[in-house]
Amino acid sequence: MQFPGSHILSIDQFERGDVERVFAVADQMLPYAHRERITRVLEGAILGSMFFEPSTRTRISFGSAFNLLGGEVRETTGFESSSITKGESLYDTARVLSGYSDVIAMRHPVSGAVSEFAEASRVPVLNGGDGANEHPSQALLDLYTIRSELVSRGRSLDGLRIAMVGDLRYGRTVHSLIRLLMLFGRSAIRLVSPRELRMPEAIVAAAQVRGMMYWRPRLWSRVSPTWILSTVRESRRSVSRPAPKPICTGVAFAEPECLHRPLRTQYRHHAPVAEGFPGRGAGTGCRPQRQSQPGDFSTERQRCAGEDGAVCTGAGCG
Repeated sequence: MQFPGSHILSIDQFERGDVERVFAVADQMLPYAHRERITRVLEGAILGSMFFEPSTRTRISFGSAFNLLGGEVRETTGFESSSITKGESLYDTARVLSGYSDVIAMRHPVSGAVSEFAEASRVPVLNGGDGANEHPSQALLDLYTIRSELVSRGRSLDGLRIAMVGDLRYGRTVHSLIRLLMLFGRSAIRLVSPRELRMPEAIVAAAQVRGMMYWRPRLWSRVSPTWILSTVRESRRSVSRPAPKPICTGVAFAEPECLHRPLRTQYRHHAPVAEGFPGRGAGTGCRPQRQSQPGDFSTERQRCAGEDGAVCTGAGCG
């Protein structure tokens, strides 16, 4: 992949070498993220931040990163603050706003809308989430966080054993994450969700073609043994659907007894963590280890008391 001048719209654009290159650059940028060093490499550049769907972590992290590199940010949040409410097309919006920006980060509630916007843009567009389709920037961050945790324990992404639990049908980040995992050596994945929220079959079929092994266990107890346990809260894109099973707890998926099991597993929940989520509740054995700080790559960490090696590492999906 040729990065200069390219849109980042889908994980399908990436090969393994591209991902490893991104991670290598991220490693080099850590001192700047932690404010140990200062650079003005993007001085004079403008990021157009266009978020037509609610976001906290993704929107702010894009802007903060650009600011830390010396650039400036111009934001549009919600349809009500854009001329789209007056009937302007995405095409015309892209032609106009790309004239005022050097790069655009965009989120839109409709699948494929960011790609449609990019076709008319004069500058690179970064997909910050489009409907239930993909969230490539978040998936890259998730995999970077997972990689960092595994390396600290002498493991690598090759042969990764991971369980994805929750809203796998509408959870766009896991759609991108499973595509990323296809690029690494023979991962084993467990997909745990109510039938109505299963991972789309097209994605599962593509994973099988790439040699990924997968299971659909019915019970939490069957996610072990895994290295990574990734939970996906119920998407706002599916809240109109009645919760069919006890595994659905509104906007978070978990059962307290799962967090009591000595799984020796990295536990990662997509923030924001809702009130009532078992990792926050009394009697679960989980307590906050630390909250995110500016420059952190992961945005939610907890440690389960009494569990050897079980760490909650959440990458924000605001």
